[in-house]
Amino acid sequence: MKETLLQLENLSVHFEVGRKRARAVDRISLSLKPGETHALVGESGCGKSVTALAIMGLLPQRRVHTAGRIMHGKCNLLELEKEKLRQMRGRDMGIIFQEPMTALNPVITVGDQVREAVSIHPDRSLKPGQSPRDRVLELLAEMGLRDPVSLYRRYPHELSGGMRQRVMIAIALACNPSLLIADEPTTALDVTVQKQILDLLKKLQEFHEMAVLLITHNMGVVGRVADSLSVMYAGQIVESGPTRAIFEDPCHPYTRALFAALPGRSQGRSRLAAIGGSVPPATQYDSLPSPCRFFERCQFQNDECHKHPKHPEHSAFCPRH
Repeated sequence: MKETLLQLENLSVHFEVGRKRARAVDRISLSLKPGETHALVGESGCGKSVTALAIMGLLPQRRVHTAGRIMHGKCNLLELEKEKLRQMRGRDMGIIFQEPMTALNPVITVGDQVREAVSIHPDRSLKPGQSPRDRVLELLAEMGLRDPVSLYRRYPHELSGGMRQRVMIAIALACNPSLLIADEPTTALDVTVQKQILDLLKKLQEFHEMAVLLITHNMGVVGRVADSLSVMYAGQIVESGPTRAIFEDPCHPYTRALFAALPGRSQGRSRLAAIGGSVPPATQYDSLPSPCRFFERCQFQNDECHKHPKHPEHSAFCPRH
């Protein structure tokens, strides 16, 4: 049985906003083994990307408080010195940032941007006798990009969105990391390119036996590639378990509402279902009337919701299940 590669244990990330505290991520836990894909889903602002930045150690140092544990193997990333964590980034952990249209540096050529990732950890990225340039060309070819030699000299604005996304993946995988965080890897890409990118990621994952933490709000992508998933709402994980189990029988009212709003699940209705109300600001989480932050928007709310929720393999942050 494979050992756990990534383990989040009661991870919390709080931002100081004036005299208030925004609990962007509040006591979340999840685990991931080599070769597995775990999806972290939820609407914009629920804490998905903050979770990714916390794992990578890329959150700002001032006015940010992080608690809990982020275990990469037997190493707690929150206790590492900055230099040690910097050495792990790229080598042991790679990340595909959001928005391929803007994530690349517009004034540096594609080849030089990939070469930087290769040169930082030459012991992990280069084969014996291989030059950094040859490794970059090899990576671009592995990403399915045509004419790597010409592409090496081009700038990001000369590439399509799908090509830029492949370059981002090349940078993230330059050193063959054991963990890949893919933050909205198919955003702003058309459906055909989405499929190409997902197929590429799956092929590379199987070849390198990487663990992949997929951050997205696209449930169609989740259903296609994820082994397990966690649903986030207002900084908390409200439901988690095997992907198929949650798709077949979502338990938490918020998860059910998300599925009800998907095209194709309208069950004969002429309009898509909508979730009433709005997500509360992160600075107001502590003042909400129930441990479940979805309480005020939930059509099933009752007195049981004010009790501490159960955490029942497929678990839901809801006392009704």
